[in-house]
Amino acid sequence: MGVGAILIAVPIGLISETTLAKLNSLIVSFLVLCFIVIIGILCDVVGVAVTAAQEAPLHARAASGVFGARKAADLVRNAHQVASFCNDVVGDVSGTLSGAIGVAIIYQLFHQPKPIVAIVSTALMSATIAGLIVGGKAFGKVYAIQKSTEIVFLVGKLLTFIQRLPGKFVPF
Repeated sequence: MGVGAILIAVPIGLISETTLAKLNSLIVSFLVLCFIVIIGILCDVVGVAVTAAQEAPLHARAASGVFGARKAADLVRNAHQVASFCNDVVGDVSGTLSGAIGVAIIYQLFHQPKPIVAIVSTALMSATIAGLIVGGKAFGKVYAIQKSTEIVFLVGKLLTFIQRLPGKFVPF
């Protein structure tokens, strides 16, 4: 999982940091930050949902040939791996990247800030990002437990759709 985190964090970090550096736009920077925070929260929701979902209804849908149900049942069957990837790898990487992007935004706002401005504004940005992530994940966990089977079924349909796209490389 540690190697997986590195393999995900390096390209995403490079892409987001170089994009932010080249565009030098606060709006784009905030959009990238929001996107990464939302991805972290959504992956956390999926990770919790697969551990709480019931496999039997998904097998019943799969037996009826319902699109995506077989993939959803596979996700639940492999809940420990899916949850570890979603919660630990993607969740932690998104948290780390969002913090780094937050610092980059501070330096975009205050071109070469004085030390006290840098410290206070970075602390406030980090606290805001942490609040959004923790609050979003806390809300998402409740929702994921209540609607676990439906969430996993939706993810199963999405993954099945992606797998069936022509000319793509998807390892799952």
